[in-house]
Amino acid sequence: MTTIDDSLSRLFGAIDVPSDFETLVMARVHAAEMQSMAEHANCAQTSAQQSYDTAAGNLRQWYRAALRMLTLDGLGAATLLVVLMAEVPRVSPRLASNGSMYALSLIALIAAVVFIGKVAPQLDGPVLARSGRRSD
Repeated sequence: MTTIDDSLSRLFGAIDVPSDFETLVMARVHAAEMQSMAEHANCAQTSAQQSYDTAAGNLRQWYRAALRMLTLDGLGAATLLVVLMAEVPRVSPRLASNGSMYALSLIALIAAVVFIGKVAPQLDGPVLARSGRRSD
């Protein structure tokens, strides 16, 4: 009766295998695992960079839209306030004398908002000024 070892010896006995065969195989397996881990890390880094770029682009887009809306709202409010202040003295002279300081303050505030809305796009912050990939 032949055992499995005897059968395997007969089948594969003629193969000449170096003495460090197992070490070489394990080194190849280890190299393949390291390459797989490196590819996975690169894929994860690429995915994270794409997510960052998308988020930064969305932030830039939202920032520009907010400034544009703020500027348009400020201009509209300032125009309305100027028109109202021009008409208030005819409607109520007493209200015009009491409210003139508040109206001038509000006009100055709205003018400051409009000015910031026009100047802020040239003064982008660090996140908004970045374009493309980060250099880490």
